[in-house]
Amino acid sequence: MTTPFFYRDWIACPSCDRLHIRPHLLPGQVALCKNCSTRLTGRCLYGTALPLALCLTALVAWVIAMTLPFIAIGFGGQHQTISLPSAVIILIQHQMLPLAIFTGLLLIAAPLTSILILVYLLFFLYHKTKPPFYRFMLKAFSRIRFWDMTDVYLISILVVLVKAMHMADIHLLQGFWAFCIQVFFIRFSFATIPVRDMWQRLSPPGLHPAPLPGKRAMEAGLVPCHTCTRIHRAGPKRCTRCASPLHNRIPQSINRTLALTATAFILYIPANLYPIMITENLGTTIYSTIIGGVILLWETKAYAVASIVFFASVFIPLAKLLALLCLTGSVYFRKNNYPTDLAKIYKITEFIGKWSMVDVFVVATLAAMIQMGSLATIQPGIAATAFAAMVVVTLFAAETFDPRLLWDATLQGKNNNERS
Repeated sequence: MTTPFFYRDWIACPSCDRLHIRPHLLPGQVALCKNCSTRLTGRCLYGTALPLALCLTALVAWVIAMTLPFIAIGFGGQHQTISLPSAVIILIQHQMLPLAIFTGLLLIAAPLTSILILVYLLFFLYHKTKPPFYRFMLKAFSRIRFWDMTDVYLISILVVLVKAMHMADIHLLQGFWAFCIQVFFIRFSFATIPVRDMWQRLSPPGLHPAPLPGKRAMEAGLVPCHTCTRIHRAGPKRCTRCASPLHNRIPQSINRTLALTATAFILYIPANLYPIMITENLGTTIYSTIIGGVILLWETKAYAVASIVFFASVFIPLAKLLALLCLTGSVYFRKNNYPTDLAKIYKITEFIGKWSMVDVFVVATLAAMIQMGSLATIQPGIAATAFAAMVVVTLFAAETFDPRLLWDATLQGKNNNERS
């Protein structure tokens, strides 16, 4: 008598919806989708002890980075030292509230929250017990970790050094190096224990008969949870593991993605036409646009930094908007003969989106550092807020797009061709 398959033996690919039998993995191994090469699951090479140690190290580094001086600037006989929290306070004091909110949330609050949640979960996992409120914690972590942009800020600091070196003396202090350590260890900890694997360890899937392999979940009448990946029969409105709403596809995915993409296009216009930074130096006022800043860096022979700013602030936003239009158009018009290639474009689009925040963090850092009265001041222009809002909107647009629709469109297009 053969042993029946169960849902716990199955994984539905989050990108193409194909069903796979869950393999038995050795430590350090990962399972990829046979159809689109998306990562399905994995087994941590180091157990729980190393990720917990990494998170604790990142937490200590965060405390040091927030308390010690981050950067020092000297100009015209005046000297100023700031930390990241004091930079946010300075921005608030000078009525730069949007930049203060972006800086405080993305560089201070998001990384701290991510670290604390991971330490909480890993502590209980290390002691082989199920943590209280683990559903809420894991759902919160899966959303918050994408808004941790500390790695983007490191690139911004490089641009700040190059932009300000001609007008001031700048020195990186202990807080900056602690910040670098925090970024390294938290990124390492994210890589060693992915969220999907934590769901699996904290709450294994339920036991229900499953179909033979080779089908997509929707064709088999199954609904995988978008949050924790548990597979259900069609019918329940909420996931039995994480209590998230269950849908075959993200509701109104194409309409919402198009609406957000259109909003981002509208914001992209003032972000490039208006000044992103206003510099007053000894009575001279200079208005800098994004393109103007790139040209200035190029003229000062900072070719590498100019290329980084151009790529992050001009090329990536425009490429991401065009990619989102291409993806939604291929689904809407049912003309998709290359779903694998389009799925790769979506993954790249999802990954590169946050790197456009480089210029926003540059303006926020310079505006916080250089407030020296009649000698020199830097203020953010209207383009800074428009550009930051555009980046955030495109991040939401990528999140609302359901890549499984690419494969749905392919199958529907083939069926229509066969009927005709």
